[in-house]
Amino acid sequence: MTYLNRKTRVALVFLFTVAALLISCEGFEEETYAMTEIEESACALLNDTLEVTLDTYDMAHISPAWSGYDISAALTTNERIGSSWFDVDHLIINDTYVFLADADTLAALQFKALVYDETTNTVDSVEVEYLYNAGGSPDFTAAVADTILVTGINSSSAYLNFESGLVTSADVWHIQFDGGTIKQNDDLKVNRVVGQSLSTFSSAPSGNYFSEGSGYDIALEKLMTDSLYLQYPDSLNYLNLSNALDAGFILWDRTGQRNKTLVFNLDEYVSIFIWDSEGTMIAPKDNSISMETISYCSAVKVREVFDLQEELYLLRFRPHESAVDWNHHLAIVEGE
Repeated sequence: MTYLNRKTRVALVFLFTVAALLISCEGFEEETYAMTEIEESACALLNDTLEVTLDTYDMAHISPAWSGYDISAALTTNERIGSSWFDVDHLIINDTYVFLADADTLAALQFKALVYDETTNTVDSVEVEYLYNAGGSPDFTAAVADTILVTGINSSSAYLNFESGLVTSADVWHIQFDGGTIKQNDDLKVNRVVGQSLSTFSSAPSGNYFSEGSGYDIALEKLMTDSLYLQYPDSLNYLNLSNALDAGFILWDRTGQRNKTLVFNLDEYVSIFIWDSEGTMIAPKDNSISMETISYCSAVKVREVFDLQEELYLLRFRPHESAVDWNHHLAIVEGE
């Protein structure tokens, strides 16, 4: 029997390893990975120096229900005040509500105190201060303030007429107290002045008055009135958000355009929400970013693909981080 010494065995193992590597490399072909034409178009737009500035709207001016990630209730609610005048800890939100009757500015109101009944899980009593403006002008400097305490509203509704005080449901009333839910009369419009105290209130705002209706319809009404539209989808859009938590709403009117698969590309970490003309959220068909784009185009932070039809859409761009001011670039390109 013949034995190989250790050095000979090591040499043979090395030779066999090299031979195996050479055999395995015979079929090797070099392959170059590159972005697709669609990815290159998006990258070129995001790195362009020419941009179109677009302002977006902060829906918290309508109701705090528009804040945060889950705004499903804001889309469907039919109450402009509802229970949004206090937070989850039953603390009153410091806003002033201005009521309009036809062309006349009727009153301004602020909630001052509440009693929350833990047994019924609703508001039992509420104290409100309000200014009644008999003349109907926007000027409130001569209006006299009145304060009223409304009790027992967890078991029965109460009604307030700004001129005569508490009334019955059969009388002319302006707002209704139903537990923690506040409803305005259908004949009135209301403007919520965010962060405004009634003690420093002197003049009614000129816009943002809304009647009862679904939150989605109110949003469309507001954005249409101010012409807040995405008008240049084939350009580099510079979107201004006045508040990163609540802003970022804009309309896109695609009526008269062909149904298309469109790719939204953003240079910041921003979530995209799209609702159709019926108020239904459109889910993206894809939100992946290829390794080629990650390697060759670091400007793309978010990529989402949507199939959009010939209709009016409500868009929201919500940053993943909170900030006082926020802006980002948006590039939309046609998909395959």
